[in-house]
Amino acid sequence: MSEGTFWLVSELQTAVESFATAAGVDPLSAVLVALGGLITAGASVAFGALALGGILDALGDTFSRSPPPETN
Repeated sequence: MSEGTFWLVSELQTAVESFATAAGVDPLSAVLVALGGLITAGASVAFGALALGGILDALGDTFSRSPPPETN
């Protein structure tokens, strides 16, 4: 593994351990950590869907087989 990849894996392990420690303090902390994860995941999915829709909309005209509409 390269040094950069090892650094990334190490940082991810540290982050997971930190979140596990924070969630294990009391039940309310666990709920808040889970809620934060759900909000973050939801926002990521929404942004990804919007970005994908924009890309597909932009490429839709490029690969279209129908002739352009006639204007009079």
